[in-house]
Amino acid sequence: QFYSNYLQSNNMEVVVCLSSEKFVEEIINDLKEISFTSKNEHGLRVDADSPKNNNTYSVVESSTVTKNGGNFSSVNVVYKTDKLTSDEMLAFEILSYLLTNGFSGQLIKKLRDEMGLVYWVQIYRDNLSFGSLITVDFSCEKSNTEQILHEIRKVILKLEITDENIDTVTELISFRNHKNNNPDNCSIDMFYKNVANCSYLTPEEFDIELRKINANDVKKLLEKIFIKGQSTLVTIN
Repeated sequence: QFYSNYLQSNNMEVVVCLSSEKFVEEIINDLKEISFTSKNEHGLRVDADSPKNNNTYSVVESSTVTKNGGNFSSVNVVYKTDKLTSDEMLAFEILSYLLTNGFSGQLIKKLRDEMGLVYWVQIYRDNLSFGSLITVDFSCEKSNTEQILHEIRKVILKLEITDENIDTVTELISFRNHKNNNPDNCSIDMFYKNVANCSYLTPEEFDIELRKINANDVKKLLEKIFIKGQSTLVTIN
């Protein structure tokens, strides 16, 4: 639904950034020969606001059709809770995967694929000295903000959490970590084995600890963050 609403050829601008001082005119002339739309209605221009001191030029195909342009906002919903323990950080990795991963995350399915209201939703955490902040982050048309917030809460509170889908997610996370084959890329910022002494888990140790997390652990974390946690809404227009 999102694609049909927004990602249409008559509702886009094509921006090409050139990071070279050589062959700029030749490249611009080549771009002028490209028909970006079937009717080739839009002219090509060099963006007058482009910085010239770093040899960067922006070539913009200006669009005259913005029927779905809307008034977009960047929205953050921040939940404050007690500082997450090491096990809760592992449970958070699973919970965020269930909600926002790729094409299978429940928030992605609902808000993008079914309702066409956002392109992406992400959830991330910050562990600070006074506690943990969990942020739900998305961009949308300003008029849809309230509806999206309502749908996010519905999806989270109705999220199906079973040991079966936890096992599936665990396998996917483990595969991703080992595919990266780099300890610095291990999930949740190299999850701390012991936050007090800041010793790290290797990817193999991480897998062992991750597999100890069950559905009940994830349910308890969901309740701690989204039901008992204090929330703050931040919008940037």
